[in-house]
Amino acid sequence: MAKLNSSYPGQELRPETAVEWFTELTEYPADRVWRAVRRCRREQSFRPTLAELIEAMLLNAQEAAAAPSDRPAIEARDPDSPGTPPPASFRRAFDRLLRRLPPEGPEPQPGRSRDQQLAELEASMQAEAGET
Repeated sequence: MAKLNSSYPGQELRPETAVEWFTELTEYPADRVWRAVRRCRREQSFRPTLAELIEAMLLNAQEAAAAPSDRPAIEARDPDSPGTPPPASFRRAFDRLLRRLPPEGPEPQPGRSRDQQLAELEASMQAEAGET
């Protein structure tokens, strides 16, 4: 807000308005908001309204989608979209692959309990004591 206020002297946002704007803009990624603020600072003589900031974000997204790219399918989609789920055939193939993988880690070998280890140690100590 300080950058926005310094760009439009005499048109500063009041603190309570800034809180409301912040609340409304938290649903958008910060970099998109900053790009919209920069756009408004370059193109407008008067401080933008909240609606104008959101419109600037949409214009930025439309321009980015229209620009040629080596990744058109990725960049053309709405940046706020979680994406398209994979087709059902992919899910079935992935599940088949997971069933063919071996379980994680080696099979645990049955070990001796602590009592067995102590009994063996005691027996070996008695055997040594009897030999000497």
